[in-house]
Amino acid sequence: TAFGQTYHVTETSGTGEERWLTALQANLGNYPSISLDTGGAAISLGSQLFVNANVSIEGNNTVIDMGGNDRAFFLAGGTISISDLVIIGGVAKGGDGANGGGGGAGLGGAIFVANGREIAGSNVSLVTNVILSNVTFANNTAQ
Repeated sequence: TAFGQTYHVTETSGTGEERWLTALQANLGNYPSISLDTGGAAISLGSQLFVNANVSIEGNNTVIDMGGNDRAFFLAGGTISISDLVIIGGVAKGGDGANGGGGGAGLGGAIFVANGREIAGSNVSLVTNVILSNVTFANNTAQ
């Protein structure tokens, strides 16, 4: 599919979740628009989607059920628009401290927005503009 078109995600069960997650992750930089076309069916995921691109994600009332495994999105850079999506069961867990140091905070149970300065020598800008429209959150936690 040529650049500029919409990437459609339709898988909802079996190994489809990881296939669409992998495909979506690979295509974030190539498509300005991602459409979840699951007919409202839930998608269960075990890991977060890392976004560092200018992209619009249209949920079409899809439910993303994280099952307490991870947060749904780590938004690292770009202008990101997410609409008509339900995110349930997301969790952000802080890290354990080591060698007398304090642990890391668990932030962003459903969506974490990294906003700050650029990281020198990396492809991650950490300058993020996020637009959420009709996004519903339920039973997401930060620990």
